[in-house]
Amino acid sequence: MSEELLQIEPNQFGRYRYFKLGASTLGQLKDAKIIRGRFDRSLLAKKPDGLIVLRDGTVRAVVEYKPPAKLKTAKQIQNAIDQELPVARELGKIYIVTSGSKSIWINAETGDRVRTEGGSELTFIVDAKALARGEGNAVELERLLDAAQASLSATNNRLAAPAVHDPSALANTIWQKIMGADREIP
Repeated sequence: MSEELLQIEPNQFGRYRYFKLGASTLGQLKDAKIIRGRFDRSLLAKKPDGLIVLRDGTVRAVVEYKPPAKLKTAKQIQNAIDQELPVARELGKIYIVTSGSKSIWINAETGDRVRTEGGSELTFIVDAKALARGEGNAVELERLLDAAQASLSATNNRLAAPAVHDPSALANTIWQKIMGADREIP
């Protein structure tokens, strides 16, 4: 286990945990049971800057930090995206390149930018320092991560509003089975 993992305390927001990293490899993270899943052996030595995970170790987003000066031109942004995109593809659906004041959300499956429900580019700022201080909009970040998980795919880069399902039919069916089982008991 790396020294970093011995000292690190994840920032909790909603049901997600954010790990600010940089010195720990994916292999060390997996051995420490911070992340789970199978991924290509060639990526075991990769060191992501940050990960957003569920308690069970499921990775929801890979975060790459860059200084604001390194995210000014289209070429700089593309270089930042290309840097850890293979890692993001292996671990989850979402890749976020951020300076703390500008964030670029990428669908890891396609390598394209994530779009909002309205079709515009998703630019919600992910700032680990603000999250650690309890500032920023953690509720909105959680909502966006959930929406991205539910809607992004190899053919879709656009977030979709979560579908609302009426549980009445299911509840009625279960109730009927319970009542039927109750009549069979002597």
